[in-house]
Amino acid sequence: MILSTLSLVFFAAQARVDLLDGSKSFGEISNINLNAVTIVDSNGDELVINNDLILEVVPTLSPEMMAAESAALKLDFMNATNGFDDAASKADKPYLAAYAKLKQAEAFVLWASSDASQYSTAITQLKTWVSDNSDSFWLPRAQMALSMALAKTGDIDGATKLMSTLSDMAFEKNLARHIELQANVIRCHAFLIGDQAQVAQSRLASLSDKIGALVRDSETPSALLTAVRELQSKVQILVGQAIRDTEGMASSKSYWQALSDDSATSPVVRSAAWLGLAEAAIDGDNLRSAQLQLAKIVATMPSSPDVTPQALFLLADVSNQLEDAKTSRSALNQLSSSYPNSDWAIKAASKGL
Repeated sequence: MILSTLSLVFFAAQARVDLLDGSKSFGEISNINLNAVTIVDSNGDELVINNDLILEVVPTLSPEMMAAESAALKLDFMNATNGFDDAASKADKPYLAAYAKLKQAEAFVLWASSDASQYSTAITQLKTWVSDNSDSFWLPRAQMALSMALAKTGDIDGATKLMSTLSDMAFEKNLARHIELQANVIRCHAFLIGDQAQVAQSRLASLSDKIGALVRDSETPSALLTAVRELQSKVQILVGQAIRDTEGMASSKSYWQALSDDSATSPVVRSAAWLGLAEAAIDGDNLRSAQLQLAKIVATMPSSPDVTPQALFLLADVSNQLEDAKTSRSALNQLSSSYPNSDWAIKAASKGL
């Protein structure tokens, strides 16, 4: 169906429920919790949707929320966090206030990527939110954000236990399948952050089998399939990192080369594979080969926050060692303009590149 401009504006002013089968429902939310969402459409008809059918819910956004989201997109975290707090205080429904407070906490997590002192505020807010909203539809989302924030601050045990709890809850409450899988992907990521690569590698192997079965299943709903394929890409990348940490660079090089040569490899994973090959070249002191590999990522692959900032940093660093000032400067300019708050931009600045 082709939507008119008027229709698009109308839908934008309503809440939206994205379903696993790819369809969407628009209207006003009359009730939302961990088990189901009730939405009233423009005809006044009430529709109750169980959460095992839902991919995401986006509530109606107030002007304050939209302004705060705009600030967050511009990486203006001070105004974003203040704006979400203002939106929460002015919300006319409890679930809207909770959603705004969650967005505020998530903004603090993003802020912490460039200012680690913000992690304390982010973790405190997320812990409070989880405690106060134990029956919220967005509880899994908040727990995932909290888990990654805990992992980034060194609390690997807390991060992994939280994702284990979420995985169990998703199974017990029959939540949408991607939630359980995503919780386990984050758990493996936390193990890697905590230098427990062997544990991560073992769990990733089992997780890869589960995800692969869903991808191959012709009955998997379309939107769920898209979400699961994204998780599959993340798992493939984490596996490469785990192999590097447990078996060494030579083994990871073989793994990345196999993915690079596979025509079925997704663009995101192919970028990661090329990055892994570039790291192997750097490890072998083959800087010119690494430079060409990194330049290929930047020039030909879709931008990815998980790969592109690191590729730009390494390209700048390698080019600097090769006394190629022009390429190094170009990579740094792109890194600072496109990913100014990334860990890699911060590392470049601290290294004096």
